[in-house]
Amino acid sequence: MTGDLDRKIAVWTPDLSGVNGQNMVTRRVVKNQKEFLGTIYEYPGNTLSSIPRTLWLAARLALSVVRGQHSKVYLVCSRSSIGFLRDTLPLFTSRLGARVIVHVHGSDFPHLFERRVIGRLARWLYASCEVIVPSHHLLELLAPSDFRQLLVCENFAELRDFDYSRSKRRAGNDSIVVLWNSNIMASKGIVELVQGIKLLRCEGVAIKLILLGKAIGDAEKSTATMQAYLHELRQTVWIDVKGSVPPEDVSLLVSESDVIALPSTYSSECQPLAVIQGMLGGCALLVSDTPAMRSTVGNYPAVFVERNSGSIAHALRQIVQSRSGPAECEAASHARERFSPDRFDSCIRRTLTAGE
Repeated sequence: MTGDLDRKIAVWTPDLSGVNGQNMVTRRVVKNQKEFLGTIYEYPGNTLSSIPRTLWLAARLALSVVRGQHSKVYLVCSRSSIGFLRDTLPLFTSRLGARVIVHVHGSDFPHLFERRVIGRLARWLYASCEVIVPSHHLLELLAPSDFRQLLVCENFAELRDFDYSRSKRRAGNDSIVVLWNSNIMASKGIVELVQGIKLLRCEGVAIKLILLGKAIGDAEKSTATMQAYLHELRQTVWIDVKGSVPPEDVSLLVSESDVIALPSTYSSECQPLAVIQGMLGGCALLVSDTPAMRSTVGNYPAVFVERNSGSIAHALRQIVQSRSGPAECEAASHARERFSPDRFDSCIRRTLTAGE
């Protein structure tokens, strides 16, 4: 290829050392599209001491565009007001003639344009950018005419060393295993899930819970509060708190679980990896009734709940009374195609090289 692709694509992203879904996706883009990429500008975390370095990196990126070293920018955007200000200079390169491809990773992205002061600037900057969203539900909240281009590229997932031939059908006297495979946050519904399982156990149902992830604060409860709550859960005999585990261990835990639960109302929840992995593994799904979750689940059999213990307990009763069958197996096979890493790579590659 010649032309603009001879000038590599600059990448603007948060520090990639953190363990989260956004970084997992970005690391794959950096690794598998490296033939097209130039300098990776990783800015540090959200601290006052990090501001000078972040500004310096943003200036260097903009200067590289002005000098012709980069003709494109792949930008992993922030959705907060402060984060948007951090992205402003890299976004502005679209007004200098660069092709800026923005990858969105949260359902709260549309809220950025609704803010009184920053929203106007955001609309002006994003109007000359191409925007990738991971979920079709966001298309209903965004106007394609507000961007140079708006397209969907769904996320990917895989279960390493997973035996897909293994049946998920349970014997009638087996305990039901519920897996929580996300960070321990109040807005994700962990408290209500535990209460819902307690209700079933009081009815004599053999059911246990495995918890993955670490305690993180949000708008509802602080990190310290969630850490204390997690400490309490460690004392409960039917709850196995494992914390953060490597990917190969997640595959094994999914294979040993009956239900993947995520009754989340977290505002940024978009296309959670935990739910996708549950679909790949043919597990029963218990998820919140939100546009993001419905878009992620698609045609996969799932039970949608409100974020309260009664709704969750009712859903679990339905799951306990059911047995996995051909419908789940067929849906799991479709999910493995839909969320294939190769499909994701192809989608990103087509976007990065479009017009060349």
